[in-house]
Amino acid sequence: KMIKIFEELGFVSIENGILSAATNPPHQEISESSIYTAFNETVKQQAFWALSPIAEIYDFLKNRK
Repeated sequence: KMIKIFEELGFVSIENGILSAATNPPHQEISESSIYTAFNETVKQQAFWALSPIAEIYDFLKNRK
């Protein structure tokens, strides 16, 4: 994921399977990456399902519309 995120942000490029660092990469925050944002949301959802008390998961499912 990190390589794809870095590629999206212009920090690296991949051509013919070869990874190259950008000579003058743009200054960007990692949170500007749509790949990172989607991955971060997935991690949060997985943490909820894996770590939340059963009662909290039950309430979530019961109140979902």
